[in-house]
Formats: sequence, C-alpha cells, structure tokens
Amino acid sequence: MLTGSKTMTPVVDLKEGRQGTGPVTEQMPVWTDKTPPCVSHCPAGNDVRKWVKLAKAGQDQAAWEALVNENPLACVQGRVCYHPCQSGCNRAFVNGGINIHAIERYLGDKALENGWTMTEATAKTGKHVLIVGSGPAGLSCAWHLARLGHDVTVREASAHPGGMLRYGIPAYRLPKDILDNEVARIEAMGVKFEYNTRVDDVNKARTEEHFDAVFTAVGAQTGKMIPLAGHLNVPVVDAVTYLHNVTEDQSTELGKRVVVYGGGNTAMDVCRTLKRRGHDPIVIFRYSRDLMEAHKFEADEAIEEDIEFHFLRTIENIEGDKFTLRHQKLKDDAATNPEKIEALDETSEIQADAIIMALGQAIDSSLLESAEGLEKSRWGEVLVNDDMQTTVAGIFAGGDMVQGDKNATTALGHGRRAAKKINAWLTDTQWNDNQGSDVLLKELNLWYRPDTEQQKESMRDPFERMRDFHEVVSTLSEEEIRREAGRCFSCGQCYECDGCYAACPEKAITRLGNGNLYKVNMERCTGCGDCVVQCPSHAIHMVPFESAESRSL
Repeated sequence: MLTGSKTMTPVVDLKEGRQGTGPVTEQMPVWTDKTPPCVSHCPAGNDVRKWVKLAKAGQDQAAWEALVNENPLACVQGRVCYHPCQSGCNRAFVNGGINIHAIERYLGDKALENGWTMTEATAKTGKHVLIVGSGPAGLSCAWHLARLGHDVTVREASAHPGGMLRYGIPAYRLPKDILDNEVARIEAMGVKFEYNTRVDDVNKARTEEHFDAVFTAVGAQTGKMIPLAGHLNVPVVDAVTYLHNVTEDQSTELGKRVVVYGGGNTAMDVCRTLKRRGHDPIVIFRYSRDLMEAHKFEADEAIEEDIEFHFLRTIENIEGDKFTLRHQKLKDDAATNPEKIEALDETSEIQADAIIMALGQAIDSSLLESAEGLEKSRWGEVLVNDDMQTTVAGIFAGGDMVQGDKNATTALGHGRRAAKKINAWLTDTQWNDNQGSDVLLKELNLWYRPDTEQQKESMRDPFERMRDFHEVVSTLSEEEIRREAGRCFSCGQCYECDGCYAACPEKAITRLGNGNLYKVNMERCTGCGDCVVQCPSHAIHMVPFESAESRSL
C-alpha cells in the first residue's frame, strides 16, 4: 500500500559548528563510513545499508548481488526472518523503521523471476569440506565456501534440503518451491548435495574420506516431551514430528479438538497449521499473553484466525479425553522472577482428542561422540570459539546445535562466519568482521528527511487465509520498494545530499560527481565545522589539520 510523503526541512543552526574557526586553521573535515545499527543488529551479517541504497536507486540486480554476497537465501529470509535489524533501525524511533525484510523479499523474488546468478569462484583451492546438515547454517556455509574456491559436499539425512526451513516452517509462511529455487542456486555454484545420507560419525567420515575440514549443523530437530499425569486416552505428539509429517503429507491421527501445549513460535505454527487442516486447536500456555515466547505478530495472526487460547493455565491431569487445567497467577515480580507464576486453587476442564507438545527442541550431537576432546555445555550444546571451531581442530559447528539464539537468521550468520573462518584456517590467513560502534539517533542531524510513512505489505483476510496454505503476506510493488528504500537515513555514510556543499561559508567544498563524494580546498577551509553540523547522516567529522593540500574525501 503506497503512502504519501512530504519533505520536512527545519532551519539548521550552523552557528553551533564554529568553535574551531580562527586566524589559523586547526581542524579539517573528513568523510568516513560508520556502522549503522541495522548492520550491527543483523545476525546474518548483512550489509543492509548498501543494498537498501542500491534499491533506492533502482539498481535491483546490484542490490541483490550485495545482499546475497552475505546471505544466499534472500527469498527465504525475506519471509521468515524476525528482522532484528528493523528494531535497531534509527528511523524506528522517528516514524517507523525501514521495512528491511520487505525489501529483501522483493529483491529475492525478482532474482528468481529474472534468473539472476552469481559468478563462481575464479580459482579452486584444492581443499574439500564436508558439511553435515542442509539447514540455514549448512546452506550458508556451503555457499560461502564454494565462492571462496573450495570443494563442498553437503550430506543430509532427509530426502530434501532445508532442515527446519522445510520441515518446521509451514507453507503459508515459506512456500517450498521458494526454498528449492534458492538451494538450486547454491548447487549451481558447484556444491554437491547427498540426500538420504546420515552421518553417524563425523570424525570417521573426516579421516577416512580425507576431508580437510568439517562443519556440523544438524540443528535441533527432536521435539521435547514432558510426562503428563492421569490415564491418557488421546494421542500425544511433539510439534517437530507433527510439522514434519504435514510437510511430507503423512497423516497424523488427532481427532477434531487438539491441544497445543506451549507459547512459542513453533506453537503458533502448529496451531495455525491445525486450523488449516480442519482441526479446532486449543493453545494452553502457563504464562500471560505478554510473556509469550512467540513474537507478538505471530500470536496476533493466530488470534485473528479464531484460535482458542487459555493463558495462565497448566495441564494438571488427563483422564481419557478430559483435561484438568490448573489456573495460575502471575507474581508481582514476574518480570524479573524466574518463577513467574504461582498456582491457584481454581481448576477448569476441557475436552480434547489429542495433544501436541510445543515445548522446545533438543539437540542430537551423537555424530560427534567419537571426536576425542570435544566439549559440550551442560545443556548438550557443542562448545565453539569465536571462529566457530569446536575443541577439536578442523571440526566446526553452528546453528541450533551451538550456544546462542535459535533461529534461521542466527544460523545463517553462523554458516557465513564458519565459512570465512574455515577458509582462513585452511589457507593460513586471517579474517575478521570487527565493526565500529553504532551511529546513534542523537548523532544524526535530521534537518532534512522525507517524512514518508512505512510501506506495509498487505495481508490476506483471516477468514480466507485460514482455509488454505497459500502465503498470508504479499510482496511490495516496485514503486513501494523505491519509496520504502528512500526512507533510509543512510546512518554513518554520505549519500551526497550536498548539504555540506551548500553550508560551507568559504566555498571550500567541491562536488566530484555521483559516487565520488567531495573535495575540500584547505586553502579556503577555516575549520568552522558547519559541514559537520548540517550532515544528516553523521558521515563527517573534524580531525586536526594536517596540511594545506586539497583532500579528496
């Protein structure tokens, strides 16, 4: 939906910058790139500012290339990422952050429509890396290693690639043909995929088949279960198994009314899937709505689809198909107290034909058991260092099987980082992605900005969408994308607005043309700092004067 825009141009007080002026020039302006918060908030390492800028200019293919240079799954991530970059966006504190994931989705979809591809590595290294698991971490690692010139073999225990992207995310959020097309692009880079091939012993595979390094990313694909009191006469299934069966079109006998026990994102995927398959889901969650682990928009969409919720309830007992629910009360210090609730005397009863446990997932790291010296956390996660390397040299790990956030975007970032570090380990080189401090909102001089409202994707009507597995959210149009990308403040990077050129009282700044920034004539510059005060993106700062020579910046 297109929304209007206008330009707000308050008068900027240029007198603020004149502390450095005088008979002798003591300081001079320099233009430097600084880290925008959207980049530092992205677990996948995307250079968001770069491809948003290119999208704004209408250079869609160049924008897509900049995007997939870090993230090979643009279409996928434009649909399933929970976009932490947007919560970090400085514009979020003004009139809504940039709709970054919508731009990402648009670029990814356009790449598929037009058959855009990336060039293969120009030189082979002769090194061969085994990747175990084809989820987001494995796919990302394979992509980057192949582009660095290594031979890559991906072994996947299932018949199809994607891991939890395929088997854990319903089609109304991520159509499987989208995933398949993006995997095909990775395969076209020369990556070899071996399906229905389970690796039970990573150390054995590495030594006997002479792989130079291994990256393990098998995810957390075992649903957690808890014991239930009573005499059950209903099926009990874990959420991971249920969603896997739906993807494989395998039947699960559940009956009409199905309890979903849990309040995370997986619970929302399960209950909305049940609704679309003709069941009446009933979500039971021990805490309040505000304390749900699921993202707010996920719960909102589920409620819009007329799904029944019981908050502050736990299952105390099941007799046959009768569920006794114990009512709970939030403690006064629930926000900080790990034991957020206390049981009340009150109970209630519901009838249900089955229960699906959506209480989290467990890791199966048995494939690493024979690796002598491998260390794990007390929760069973594989311990890795900053290089994503385990305590066994040459064996790297990432995704849900290591410590950290458990989501596709973090896993993608693990895969990218592991690939860079594996390459450095194999080639005896160095790689680091150290970033400077973020550009803060208070550092921006927003005297000029388009006051455009955020462009939002349209959503299907709840009554219609809950009847099928077609996508709920649509892709923005080209016109909407241009407008949305144009909202970017370009935090920490000059976008050649010519404000400094116009503000300089000595006419010391010369424009060098599109993309070439500016030149400062230090024979004219007095070091007044007016250029810094007016810079909307905090891309200019003053440094001690070095010489009277003109500088291109």
